[in-house]
Amino acid sequence: MSAHTEHIKIANALIYIAEKLGGVYLTKALKLLYLLDETSVKETGVPFSWMEYKAWKMGPVPKELYTDLREVLPHQKEEIYLSEFIAVNKVPNPVSSETRDAYVIVPKKQFSEDEFSEYDIELMDRVLKEYGHLSGADIIEMLHTQGSLWDTVVKDKELQLQFALMQNRSDFTIPFTDLIKDDVYKQMAYKSAFESSLSHNEFSL
Repeated sequence: MSAHTEHIKIANALIYIAEKLGGVYLTKALKLLYLLDETSVKETGVPFSWMEYKAWKMGPVPKELYTDLREVLPHQKEEIYLSEFIAVNKVPNPVSSETRDAYVIVPKKQFSEDEFSEYDIELMDRVLKEYGHLSGADIIEMLHTQGSLWDTVVKDKELQLQFALMQNRSDFTIPFTDLIKDDVYKQMAYKSAFESSLSHNEFSL
């Protein structure tokens, strides 16, 4: 998958999530994207989006996408690939007026399935059916479960104290390949898809 195709797929996945849920907050959308990637790797060996997720205090976060959604789009600082597809509106926090504002993802286009396989669509529907009714906080708590990829990274890299001191971000990556370390066929699928992605990106430069 080329970088351009990956960007379009992520943008349309956000549109799909927002449309199906009748609106979605930024934090919840990011966690649902993570669940799509994690589930896809577990089932097929290949990620849904190829995004890299960092182990932050609030769970796995795709750093680059978070920056675009949280710091660029709401303030219209610059035109980026997402600008064509979605807007991000800052709204009062629905839970507490004493905490920081919340951010809502608003589609600017209708969903396009051009970059999605039948499995992708089925996976999105399944993940939304299973987790779409949960709040962002509920999903964060679930992803913090003992033995989760996030929990393993936090313990291996001894991030507990850092997070306790309100240093909420880290540069440690969530290792999706750990999910398939005992499955040779899924490892082969991951390697093949990864090499294909690299070749597409090199060709597009």
